[in-house]
Amino acid sequence: MREGIPSCCHALIAVIGLVATASAQQADQSIDAPPPAVGGRPAAQPAEPATTATPTDIPQPPEPEPAANPTDVPEPADDELADRPILPEAEPTEPTGETLEPRLAAHQRMLDLAEEERFDEAVGAAQQVVKLTEEEFGPDSLELASPIDNLATVQMLNGDLVDAEGNYQRSIALIERREGILSKRLINPYIGLGATYNRAGLYDQAQESFSQALRVNHVNEGFYNEDQFKIRDGLTESYIGLQEYDDANFQQEIQVDIQKRKLGEDNPELAPGMYKLARWYERTGQVDLARAIYQSTQRMLRKAYGKEDAVLVDALEGIAGTYERQGLLAESARALKNAMKILDNAEEPDHARRGDILVRLGDLYTGDAKTDTARAYYEDAWQELSVREADLDKRDDYFAQPERIAGVSYRAMRFGPGVSAESEDLRDGSLLLRFDVDERGRARDITVIESDPEGLIDSRMMNIVARSWFRPRMEDGQAVTTEGILLRHDYRYRPSAKTATVSDSAGEPLEQPGSISNDAQDKNQERNGGRLERPE
Repeated sequence: MREGIPSCCHALIAVIGLVATASAQQADQSIDAPPPAVGGRPAAQPAEPATTATPTDIPQPPEPEPAANPTDVPEPADDELADRPILPEAEPTEPTGETLEPRLAAHQRMLDLAEEERFDEAVGAAQQVVKLTEEEFGPDSLELASPIDNLATVQMLNGDLVDAEGNYQRSIALIERREGILSKRLINPYIGLGATYNRAGLYDQAQESFSQALRVNHVNEGFYNEDQFKIRDGLTESYIGLQEYDDANFQQEIQVDIQKRKLGEDNPELAPGMYKLARWYERTGQVDLARAIYQSTQRMLRKAYGKEDAVLVDALEGIAGTYERQGLLAESARALKNAMKILDNAEEPDHARRGDILVRLGDLYTGDAKTDTARAYYEDAWQELSVREADLDKRDDYFAQPERIAGVSYRAMRFGPGVSAESEDLRDGSLLLRFDVDERGRARDITVIESDPEGLIDSRMMNIVARSWFRPRMEDGQAVTTEGILLRHDYRYRPSAKTATVSDSAGEPLEQPGSISNDAQDKNQERNGGRLERPE
């Protein structure tokens, strides 16, 4: 699950799954112990962490008249699987009751604390909103449902899953008593409860919660409404946890089918939904399916707008990404160059987009050991991103420090020799390396600064760094050497292995650190899909 909580204006993010059945059904399936670690990812899971569906909204504190408890579930903030619930600003209103103004102030404080990711303090503010609302309207008022949902959401973000579960169930029970089991108001707390179960690794309960939310959605909105997509995203995460990958695929694929039913087969408005499906396929390692979706979208957009329209660039970048993941670097570069041709012919230059693609081309050639060609692309990217002041931060993100582009993953050495994640009696080891990255993107002068235990993985890690390819740091548009880079690597080892002989697990002879020292050797390296052609 995605644990990072990005900060955006009054947005509560990265919450958990979607909500469970009815409160009576959940009594014997509660979270009564510290939540287990989330597991059950597909074998082909790519590097991007799993995302989660979240409660969609932290609504305004209710006004005395009429009862405020918005029932519409807003659209997610982006096309990814993780919904990001919006925390609306408390609108200034004339106080009509003794507790209205303090409630608004507490609500706004909760929003501000959540935006700053100070969730522990946000819980206190949310509890105050609940207390003041209960004093104003009574313990069984519908006005209390939304503040309880909000409290549960910040508790979930704070990791208080047991408390979040209880408050989502309390909100569900209150709404069911007042409006019945098919009330549209139930959707948001059901979403939150299911999200809580997903985060706790209770995927069966999460699946039941999302399914209940979906039933309520269909009763109120019909079978083909788009508000159900966020619920199906939550179901997707639950099915991944249950290792039911065909069902997970279905939850993503049906969203495009619903949009096609509404918009038609060749409507270019389908593109965002098709891109979302393609990203899902990429995330789960179904790269050929992802490329097919990108190519289908490209044909649809070309038919609608012509073959030179900039709207095609997204599809071409997606196609390039799928080829790159399969090691087909020449095909990836060809797609990116076609995207550049379209941008070259645009009436208004898009310097930021051009810079992004030029960096991607440079990275492809760096990974293919064509450092001269790569540097030419990096220099062009620097120039593009230097045109507008608004793009200077992006330029610095790319070029202020060397960036590792290709090589054996450092995670290959997360365990010492003869050790796996299932091994027992493991201890923590660490290694600190210092090295330079030259203007061609190669690591030089690799030195061990600290090693505990000494010598256990030193040689192996030095060789991994030596075999890596980096995007070099740039100054004034030119690649330069960066000295004194520090790399700390933590790993787990078995004490009895401290004196063991370390060998390459792949059975290949190890080159000495820094042994790749000239252009001829760099040019002769191959990588998974053949050489890249020179740029035209």
